[in-house]
Amino acid sequence: MAVALGVAITSQECALKRGSTHAAGRFDLVVAAPGSQTDAMLKAVFLCIGSIELLKPEVVARAFAEPHAEIVAPIAFGDSHDGAPVVGSVPAFVTHLSGGKLAEGRTSEKHAEAVVGYASPLKIDDTFHPTHGHDHTLELEHEHGVEIKVVGRMKPTGSP
Repeated sequence: MAVALGVAITSQECALKRGSTHAAGRFDLVVAAPGSQTDAMLKAVFLCIGSIELLKPEVVARAFAEPHAEIVAPIAFGDSHDGAPVVGSVPAFVTHLSGGKLAEGRTSEKHAEAVVGYASPLKIDDTFHPTHGHDHTLELEHEHGVEIKVVGRMKPTGSP
């Protein structure tokens, strides 16, 4: 029993490390406000709610002005749809995460357009109303009154 438990724990640890590395693989550098490095990675890469504040606008402007950066992509989230996070960023970041090309459709061109993840049940031309909050059990959600139209679907990324 002890040997079996040891093998199971070791294999789970290996799978967790491999999965985490794969999910973070497309993030060469994460710039965040002062705080925990763990919180920054959990928030940016794994879309977990954390305690990191937003970057000041002048810091974001400096990042966009960096001539050596291949892509600069601010990430903002806090809204959800059916328990899945709604993430705001730039179209180039969606293309980058999807490996250069979407599985179907196109990237968003307007504020009220979205590209969904590969596993999303939403289809192209579906619309949804995001809510603020993530936990249905806490009743903290409220709808913003914005309708968002799905215009594309990412390829599978192996990440949140």
